[in-house]
Parts: sequence; structure tokens; C-alpha cells
Amino acid sequence: MHAPTLPKLKKTPKRILDLVHLLFASLWLGGFTIVFACSIMLWTQTVDPVFGLATINFVQEVVKVCIPALMATGLLYGFATKWGFFSHGWVTAKWVLTIALVVSTALVPVHPLCLSGIVAGMIALFALSIFKPHKKAQKAPQRA
Repeated sequence: MHAPTLPKLKKTPKRILDLVHLLFASLWLGGFTIVFACSIMLWTQTVDPVFGLATINFVQEVVKVCIPALMATGLLYGFATKWGFFSHGWVTAKWVLTIALVVSTALVPVHPLCLSGIVAGMIALFALSIFKPHKKAQKAPQRA
């Protein structure tokens, strides 16, 4: 029995999906970067603790919205585009890395110095999205 599939998205809906996915991914990366910077400033005592903690709490509320949105758009990519879930190793790697980042930040109290690893994971997600390792290049149509 085959896994359920959705009809493949046409050009405009696919671009809207791309836009929404990139918007939430940017908010997630930006949010983690802000939390990372504030955590370092709190740890080194170079920022007012009330301001630093308020900023972190606000950003975490924004990031909480991004994670389910990214998972939803990722599922749509998997079911309704040619990318699928396992047809490309980089897509599978993004799913594994995303789940690892979500679990590591949701279940374990994060020390400020550990946030650099989380930010590195976020950068790796973006790098996988941009460079798509082992993706076959498409041949350009021949012009007469």
C-alpha cells in the first residue's frame, strides 16, 4: 500500500508555500540569534537582566509559533511537491536536524554556552536548504 499523496502544487501555490516557509524559517533563525545574543549578554552581565529576560521571553513566544508552521509547511512540501520526504538525502537530513533542535530546546534547559550549538544547527538547516548537497543539476534546454 502506498502512502497518501496530495495533488502536486502548481507554480503560484508552490511560490506561496515557499514564501510562507521562508518567512517562518527567517523568524526562527532570527529569534534564536536574538536569544543567543541576549543569553551571552546576561551571562557576561552586560545587559540589564529585566530587559534581557523580557526580550528572551518575547522572542520565545514568537519562535513557538514558527515551529509548528515550519513543520506544517514541511509536511506540505513532502506530500504536495516533487521533494517528498526521502527522495533527497538533504530533505531527510533537514527533518532529522529540525526534530533534534526542537526536542533539544523543548525538553532540556539550555545553558547560554550551549545555544551556540543550537544556532549552528539552525545555520546548518539554512545551508542545507540553499546548497542542497547531492542534488542533481538540471540541464538547460538547448537553444537553436
